Amino acid sequence: MKTILLHCLLLLPFTVLNIQANAQDPYTINHFTDQDGLPQNSVKAIAPDENGFLWLATENGLARFDGSRFLTFNSGNLSIQNSRIYYMCPSPGGNSVMARTIRNEVLLVRNGGIVVQPRPDHDFDYMSFKDVSDEYPITGLPNYYIYQSKSMHLLVPVGPRVYFKITADTIRLIADNKERYRITHPHLDAGHLFTLGARLCYMEKNGEFFLLDKEGAHTLRLTGDVLQQPRGSTAAQERVLYWNFAAGQVFVVIHNTCYRLQLSGTDTLHSSLVLQQFDFHRNGIHTLYHDSAHRRVFLGSVTKGLYVYSPKQFMSFKASGDEDEVYYAQAPFGKNGVVTPQGIAFDTTGKSRLLPLLSKLSEGDKYSMTRDQNGNYWYKHFTKVYGFNSDLTVKRCEFTLTTAVNQLYIDNQGRLWVGTWNGGLYTLQTNDPHPQLQLYTNRIKDISYMALDNQQQVLWTGTGNGLFRMDLASRRIDTIRYFNNRYVRSLLITAPDEVWVTTYSSGVYLYKNNHLVQLPLDQKKYIITAHCVVKDELGFLWITTNKGLFQCSYRDAVAYATGTHPNLYYLYYGKEQGFYTNEFNGGCQPCALKLQNGSISLPSLDGLVYFDPAKIRTELPDKQIFIDQVELDARVVSIDSARTLPHNFHHLRFSISTPYFGDPNNLHLYYSMTREGEEEPALWLQVTDNRMIEFSSMPSGQYTLRIRKPNGFGPGNMSEMIFVINVAKAFHETLWFRVLTGVLFFVIAFAISWLRVMRVQRKNRMLELRVQERTSELKETLETLQGSEQQLRRQAFIQQRLITAISHDLRTPLKHIMHVLSKGYRQQGDIEKEERSIIYESLYGMYHLVENLIQYMKSQFIEDDSFLEMTDLKGLLEEKADIFRPVSQSKEVTIENLTAPGAMALVNRQLLAIVVHNLLDNAVKYTRRGSIQLNAWCTAEKIHIRFKDTGIGMPPAISGWINQYEMGASVLDGKPASYNGIGLLMVMELLQLINGSITLDANSNEGATVHITLNMIN
Repeated sequence: MKTILLHCLLLLPFTVLNIQANAQDPYTINHFTDQDGLPQNSVKAIAPDENGFLWLATENGLARFDGSRFLTFNSGNLSIQNSRIYYMCPSPGGNSVMARTIRNEVLLVRNGGIVVQPRPDHDFDYMSFKDVSDEYPITGLPNYYIYQSKSMHLLVPVGPRVYFKITADTIRLIADNKERYRITHPHLDAGHLFTLGARLCYMEKNGEFFLLDKEGAHTLRLTGDVLQQPRGSTAAQERVLYWNFAAGQVFVVIHNTCYRLQLSGTDTLHSSLVLQQFDFHRNGIHTLYHDSAHRRVFLGSVTKGLYVYSPKQFMSFKASGDEDEVYYAQAPFGKNGVVTPQGIAFDTTGKSRLLPLLSKLSEGDKYSMTRDQNGNYWYKHFTKVYGFNSDLTVKRCEFTLTTAVNQLYIDNQGRLWVGTWNGGLYTLQTNDPHPQLQLYTNRIKDISYMALDNQQQVLWTGTGNGLFRMDLASRRIDTIRYFNNRYVRSLLITAPDEVWVTTYSSGVYLYKNNHLVQLPLDQKKYIITAHCVVKDELGFLWITTNKGLFQCSYRDAVAYATGTHPNLYYLYYGKEQGFYTNEFNGGCQPCALKLQNGSISLPSLDGLVYFDPAKIRTELPDKQIFIDQVELDARVVSIDSARTLPHNFHHLRFSISTPYFGDPNNLHLYYSMTREGEEEPALWLQVTDNRMIEFSSMPSGQYTLRIRKPNGFGPGNMSEMIFVINVAKAFHETLWFRVLTGVLFFVIAFAISWLRVMRVQRKNRMLELRVQERTSELKETLETLQGSEQQLRRQAFIQQRLITAISHDLRTPLKHIMHVLSKGYRQQGDIEKEERSIIYESLYGMYHLVENLIQYMKSQFIEDDSFLEMTDLKGLLEEKADIFRPVSQSKEVTIENLTAPGAMALVNRQLLAIVVHNLLDNAVKYTRRGSIQLNAWCTAEKIHIRFKDTGIGMPPAISGWINQYEMGASVLDGKPASYNGIGLLMVMELLQLINGSITLDANSNEGATVHITLNMIN
């Protein structure tokens, strides 16, 4: 009875109290003037190019807008006479734009820059206004000069050489200066004519639209958002046409609400709402451009510059009045609504209402709330746990613990897990009619978040000091040691054994297959204070922080964690997208709410952020990178000339750009400069916010400037621009300088070496002189001693030879004579003939021996060539033969001189005579009853004398000794010990004196042949 009464009493305030949320501005507005970089505040035309830049026509040139900066092209940097832009139109190719100045100078937009066409062609030439002509071109709407012009013909452009010529009631199509057809339409207002897709359209004063072609006028059926306009706002004077011919877009503005008109087929004109609650007239709007991909509107004012209206993609829910707008935990309410612990319920439009029962209990505790499978709610308030029915009007149960309750969590089996501060982990079964709270474990303290891995039946529990994994089957608790003393903010399980962990001081982690990886931080390190990770149905992760919201690809994040993708791209969303604040809240459970319709609700410090991920249009920085300008030593140079730089430059600056109209935090540009031949990895540096890349002087060589940026989600999704720079060699690095330096170095080295050699030689000469001076007396003394020694050796040698000769050749014959004489004396008779012959031969030999000794001794004192004389060799041999013929005849030996007459030679006749004498003596001595042949002859270089006998020959030892004789060697070398004579020794020594040689050939049968050779002296 009490429960029913309480329920009835609470129904009244629940149904009466209905709080409307505060209206949220649906747009983010940016206003740019000349103080923001515009060249001038009159924006007359707006059109995009094929690269994504936006071009604005002003009274002071063309301005290129990349989303954050303006780059102006006028007579200051172009070769044009006047900077005032008359009109803009599509380029002849249709993929870009072109413009003309009031001097009819053609400016073509190409590759993010402007090219001045030197010889204007005839494309759109008909749009050039001439004061003397009766034709006035309409370059866009509104055009207030139409009604002031006195021209009879108005020109409505279609293409480069195609246009409509309009008079008061006639329309002509002109193509290539030829009229293709004409039609009549009475009471034409040229200010209501425009073209769409090369078709001429007309808006009547009553707001109806017609298509005008060669068949006449056809009514266009208007569809779309404009039909939602209140009926009282359809008066013609309240409709204003905006025709942007350069961009090919047409708009109609009704009561400060702007609709874009697009032809659909041949009979339908579809309208789309693009902007509302903007005073076009007051702000002097002259032209519009609509970026349909991102629903962004650009408005050009004739006096106030450029307005950019960007729709907010997120809704922020706030309750009106004095309600607390700081939100933490949430729970689903109704089909796709949200309820908070403060007792505030929001629907999908942001309308809120207060739930009195919950609002009275929730003061001071907003950190945990959940709904079970039966639709009942569970809420905690400090040490108490409450159970409510499905519409939060009845409290079903209440539990009080002895410690503070931190978090509540419902798993897929209907179990409520209650994490406490220091009392452990409790659980109860929500399906029981009378549930009881029971202690599960007291080993885990200060519980901050809980999540169940349904497939593995593992309860992951985060705390203020770590992370635990609890197996529900065995109740085994494992500690993830890396998180010891770390505050775990939230947990998300996206697959079996795949747990996303957020921390308050080190960002986001993925624990997958027993492997932990930290996700990279964003450029400004906002993710280091991540509160929560939630996964949507499109495969994206949303991460809340104290500085905004991040979106990343789930697949990319897993690929990064597994090492297959080196980078991870985050798309940032700030309060410009619809938040009241960038500071989201965490430390609650749930930290984010995912609803049945796929929408996500996030708690923040100022309202709930509600959005449908399927309706979020991701704006990615996927356009090309451009180099706008290059400055070399404070001088602007062309981009091509910057590819080759002088060696002595001091400063190089590149101005780069890329079109991006989203949040600047999503555009990340990096650059690296590498030198050819260097193997070190490239160092990537972040481009500054002013989009400048600067370098000081660089050594000579080839450099590669690489500029890159991530384009968005997906592996390897990068744009990169490569610019090759060649720094010229300094004069000391050129080949000719190196060659010259090498030659100069060689010359200097040679000169130094030569000087050192000369110095050493001079010192050597001085030293030699000093040595000569100091040792001159010693040299003289040494020479004297050497002469004495030589003389003594010679005397000793002579004495030795004399002793030998006397002992052998004199004493023996004398002894033999004495023996013969003694025999005759004893016998007292005459000496026999034979004995007399022996005595004669002995005395004869002794005489000649003495004669030879005397001549030999004289030869020892011959030291020069003063004894040389022309000698008749035949006569010399004959003279010696005559001396020995008496003896040879007694021995029956004949001596033949076979020398041809006239054999003359310049020789030392005295020494040669001794040699011949001794050799002939030996031949006679050892020959009996035979012959001795003498022969001498001369050649160009040699003198030859040969002695050939038929005697007993020479012993082999003596023959070998003679044949081994060499000029300059000692005659005693190799002398047989058995030889004691002096004759051959004398011959060999004398031959040395006269530069002769001797050889001996033993005849095969008997005798010997001695051959002496002397050098011919000329």
